[in-house]
Amino acid sequence: MSINKIQFQKGMSLLEFLKVFPDEESCCDFLRKQKWPKGFCCHRCSCNKSSRQQKGIREIHECLSCFYQESLTSHTLFDHTRLPLRTWFLAIQLLTQAKTCMSALELHRHLDVNIKTAQLLKHKVMQVLTNAEEKRVISGRVECESAYLGGALKLGEHEDSSQRKVPFVGAVQTDKYHHPRMAIFTRLNNLTRDQLRTWSQVHLDSHAYVLSNSQDYFKGIDGVCEHRIYDEKRKNEGSLN
Repeated sequence: MSINKIQFQKGMSLLEFLKVFPDEESCCDFLRKQKWPKGFCCHRCSCNKSSRQQKGIREIHECLSCFYQESLTSHTLFDHTRLPLRTWFLAIQLLTQAKTCMSALELHRHLDVNIKTAQLLKHKVMQVLTNAEEKRVISGRVECESAYLGGALKLGEHEDSSQRKVPFVGAVQTDKYHHPRMAIFTRLNNLTRDQLRTWSQVHLDSHAYVLSNSQDYFKGIDGVCEHRIYDEKRKNEGSLN
C-alpha cells in the first residue's frame, strides 16, 4: 500500500521548534518581525522611531514622536497575557501539530500551567484558527461536493432520519495534476441555491473554475465564478476521490 502523502506530510518537529525558539528573546524577535515587518510603526501617529522598555515580562515600545506606548503583544493573540511568549508558542506548536485534538488536560501537563490556563490557551488558539478558516478563499480548479452528517436513529424511533442530518458542502482546490492543495468544509442550514450562492461569494475566488455534480442547488454558484457540471466522460477526471 502506498504512503498517504497528506497524512505523512512534514511539519515542524518538537526538536526543530526548540532549536528555532530556544528562549524568550527568540520568540520576541519572531513576533516583532510578524507585527512590524518593516520596523516599528506607531499605532497612533505612524512614526517609525521608538525606545524599547521592559516592564516585567512585557516589552513596551514608546513612540519618540507622540510618546504613545504600545506593548509588543498588543493587538495580537497574546494581548494582556501574563504568560511568557515561549509558553504560548509551545502551546500553538502542540495544538497545531497533533493529528488528533489535544485535550486541555494534556496541554496542562506539557506546559506546566494550571488547568484553567490550559483551557484558556486552547480556546484562544482554536478560536483564531476557526476565524482564519471562515475567511479562507480558494481559487483555480475547484471540486465541490455536498454531504450530510449524522442522522442515526435510536432504537424504537421511526422518524425520517434526514431531518436529523446536518448538511455541509466541501470544496477542494487542486493543482494541474488534480492533486488536492487546499480544502474547506462548511456547515449550511439547508442545501439550496441561495445558500450555495452566499457560500460561494465568501469562499470562492471570482476567477475559480468549479466542478460539481448535477444537483440543482449547485446552480447557485453560477454567476459568482465559472461553473461546470461533471459528465460521465469526465467523472473519473473530476470527481472527488
